[in-house]
Amino acid sequence: MIEAISQAVVPGYFMSDLAHAVAITDALDGISILVDTFHASANGAKAEAFFRTYRGQIGHVHSADHPGRYEPTGAIAFTPFLDALIAADYRGAVGFEYLPSRETEAGLCWLAAWKTRLQKGEPALSR
Repeated sequence: MIEAISQAVVPGYFMSDLAHAVAITDALDGISILVDTFHASANGAKAEAFFRTYRGQIGHVHSADHPGRYEPTGAIAFTPFLDALIAADYRGAVGFEYLPSRETEAGLCWLAAWKTRLQKGEPALSR
């Protein structure tokens, strides 16, 4: 599994955008892409559009808001991203790699709704 990490976050990182990750997975068998909403957004990409296009090459998803790398606070529109996961019947791992913006209990208020939507494949909550 490979992950594109934004130059804005880690200057000089070898694989800094999703297009580079796709090129590598196209060239090598058995390699999948980890899509990180934070790094995608830092590069100006929309994670949901990437997911819809390259679903067959994605093996793992990380979610964090951008900027700030916080829990889903609303800076990124996560509803279209969740819709893309549900539409593709994605059953892979969805990880949350972020810096909490507040105390733990308050910072996890979004998690139950995400879990329910992903497990049941419910339609969008709002747009």
